[in-house]
Amino acid sequence: MPNLKELKTRIASVKSTKKITSAMKMVAASKLRRAQELAESSRVYADSLAFILSSLAGKTTNNSDLPEILTGRENPKTTLLVVNSSDRGLCEVLILIYLDMRRTGLRSNKPKANQSKL
Repeated sequence: MPNLKELKTRIASVKSTKKITSAMKMVAASKLRRAQELAESSRVYADSLAFILSSLAGKTTNNSDLPEILTGRENPKTTLLVVNSSDRGLCEVLILIYLDMRRTGLRSNKPKANQSKL
């Protein structure tokens, strides 16, 4: 059976661990709240971007009021591939793999254009 001093030490240890756990919960809640606010503030931007892209995708190439960059040319000299990716987090390796796949895809697909840019 443990003596009184060991019990007091054990109780103090448990109280200290409880305080640390409580502080960690508060930090996690703060980070979560900040992430939620950022996600909600970017929702307007994402919605407007989705609307623009869907309206552009719905247009036909016969429409003369669209700029040439959206409708394309019949015999292009250069093909431009625009890649959107994240620049934050732990995804650098995945982005590099994706870009490498796109580069090899450009080489293997033999686009109509003389040059391809990424």
